[in-house]
Amino acid sequence: MDIKTLSKVLLLTSMATLMNAPAFADEAHNANSDSTPLTLEEVMNTQIYSASKRPEKISETAASVYVITAEDIAKSGVTSIPEALRMVPGIDVARTNANTWAISIRGFNTQFSNKLLVLIDGRSVYTPLFSGVYWDSQDYVLDDIDRIEVIKGPGGTLWGANAVNGVINIITKEARKTQGSYASETMSTNGDNSTEVRYGGKTSDIDFYRVYGKYTNTDSLPNSVTGANNHDDWSKGQAGFRYDFRNSNYDALTFQGDFFDGKKEYPFALPTGSPPFTSGLLTNSGFQGANMMLKWNILSDKFKTDIKAYTDYTTRNESPVLQQSIETQDIDVQTQYDYGRNSFIGGAEARFISYNLINSQYISYAPSESSVSILSTFLQDKITLVPNKVFLTLGSKFDYNDYTDFGVEPNARLSYQIDEHNSVWAAVSQAIRTPTMGENSFTNLTPPGPPLGVISIVGNPSYGSENLTAYEMGYRGDISKNAFFDISTFYNEYTHLKTGEANSATPPITLLTSNNGYGETYGVESYAVWGVNKYWDVKPGYTFLIQNFHLRPGSNDTTLEHDEERSPQNQFTLGSYVKLAENVNWDSNLYYVGNLHYFTTDAVPVRTRIDAYTRFDTQIRWNVMKDVELSLIGQNLLDDKHQEFNEVIYNTPSQDRRAVLARVKVKF
Repeated sequence: MDIKTLSKVLLLTSMATLMNAPAFADEAHNANSDSTPLTLEEVMNTQIYSASKRPEKISETAASVYVITAEDIAKSGVTSIPEALRMVPGIDVARTNANTWAISIRGFNTQFSNKLLVLIDGRSVYTPLFSGVYWDSQDYVLDDIDRIEVIKGPGGTLWGANAVNGVINIITKEARKTQGSYASETMSTNGDNSTEVRYGGKTSDIDFYRVYGKYTNTDSLPNSVTGANNHDDWSKGQAGFRYDFRNSNYDALTFQGDFFDGKKEYPFALPTGSPPFTSGLLTNSGFQGANMMLKWNILSDKFKTDIKAYTDYTTRNESPVLQQSIETQDIDVQTQYDYGRNSFIGGAEARFISYNLINSQYISYAPSESSVSILSTFLQDKITLVPNKVFLTLGSKFDYNDYTDFGVEPNARLSYQIDEHNSVWAAVSQAIRTPTMGENSFTNLTPPGPPLGVISIVGNPSYGSENLTAYEMGYRGDISKNAFFDISTFYNEYTHLKTGEANSATPPITLLTSNNGYGETYGVESYAVWGVNKYWDVKPGYTFLIQNFHLRPGSNDTTLEHDEERSPQNQFTLGSYVKLAENVNWDSNLYYVGNLHYFTTDAVPVRTRIDAYTRFDTQIRWNVMKDVELSLIGQNLLDDKHQEFNEVIYNTPSQDRRAVLARVKVKF
């Protein structure tokens, strides 16, 4: 069944269901208003923080943004944060195996996408060792997530280096919003299960707290080549707390922390010096971590000051390849001040990262113990040129790091409020991705296969930052009485992109990490919210992306230009959310992802295709009583299994598969 046919079936089925809904649905709408769709006014007035580091209406934001609300997460039927991100037009989410995802914005997708900054309550979870995010470690009780804010496009002026193509900020609920007890159990026909528990209380009318725990177990997926068990199952436990003291609308103190412990089975395909140049090894990999964060919001006259400090410790034992321990200390101070038509925000941040590594013959760093300092400051001013109409934002970030010294990330943004319901915006900005220890001083052995044998990839102390200049513009507004539309376009110019320069064409081959690439990407991101009636919402979205990469004269890199097709050119999403009765909701999400292509690492690379796929998820949510909800969820219903990506380091990717899940949620 093609995407067009399925879309028609989904819409017609929903309409038929509504036409035959029981008569008491009218009373249900009034009795249970919390489950009704957002009005278009509420969509336009949704507050977003991450675009300007202050609360701001989406209608006034001069950036391409999207907010996944707590209700959206409930409607998605997902069990993890990566899967929830599929709902966002413009995010490329590809599951590579049972415990690994490749996630990016505006291209450059890899297992460790290095141009996307991911935050949890403002704490960076971007891996400082070699760039990217370990998505198997990023988890929470899904009911405790207030929203996920997504900025598509550069965010370097506010968030610093590595916020190149976008920012994802996962924001958890205040403790006062999670009072009482909560438990959830999700079970799958594939053997997966997830258990969540939480308790929230208070010590006074202004002091609230919560504690939580979550355990997830995921079974292995089929190997993308053989279809057999890929031995990539994993399990993870996580626990944490949050304490909030709120004296007024702004004065607040938050202290929170998390601890996690996980393990996964992992079949390594390790490099060897003779044909077939790989040796299989099945082992268990463990990962643990803990963090604590203190946030203090202070109101003094016209100044609003935010102080944030956190410590983060993670360790991963991926023997026999690498064992790593990384500790991060961070303190960030920023203040806001409004003066006349100017709204200033500025601040400074200091981050100190220390590494302790156990090298192997496959991956090694020199030195194996090291530390890195990152210092930054920023200033931004939002100027009201015409009251309630025209706003100009100017600002820049100034970074210092131990690898490349100083970097500057300026931006200029202009927004025009056409009327109460429509606005347009445009922006020009620059961003940088700074090197990591994994590009500065390391050696990696990788087996491409005969006749090249094993290739060594080595770091380069002279490796510099990758640079982006981005041009963006967009429109958002009410296109009719019951329809909201948001569209943005972009053109990105990249310089000093990462390449690997070979020392020779015959074995033994060594690739030196270098900056001999450049390129451009451009595209369109759009979505709409259509309130068909008071019981039915439809949310379509479409993304178009083109990537063109080039090499400087003299470069012999063989990978950068091949990466042009590792992100889909076309993506389409369609959400349908129907309130069937007072206590019954039917939620459906359709995802279409276009073809991908990658090149094998043979002496003569072969262009290989990963077929486009259409994923259909649907669920029925039934509130059996006030505080008990049952859900029946179907995932990947259109095919029994499909491959979504080609790259997993030292491993063969898996195929995602069909699943039926049952979930119960209880509050007491």
